[in-house]
Amino acid sequence: MPDRKAQPKENREYWLRIREWALGAGSDGCTAVPDTHLECCWEHDKHWGGTDIDGNPISRAETNRLFRECIQNRSKFGRFSPMSWWRWVGVWIGTGWEKVTK
Repeated sequence: MPDRKAQPKENREYWLRIREWALGAGSDGCTAVPDTHLECCWEHDKHWGGTDIDGNPISRAETNRLFRECIQNRSKFGRFSPMSWWRWVGVWIGTGWEKVTK
């Protein structure tokens, strides 16, 4: 499977689908942290279930990478966004290294 790219925030149709999924699924948004970049948290919740919004399989490692990239796409710091990295570490620690790398 080719590497997926994080969806740009300008892709309104995609993010509307993510929002509709999150509201229907009862997503809590950004668990245990402020809801900064809420759409990224919703997308992460969707992917966490093992499929993307189109029903295609997605690994935990890819789920977490896309989460980090989503936040980076919304930050004025881009890929150097401190928040993207500490939230990525948080989901990495929360799942354990073994689960993330499979």
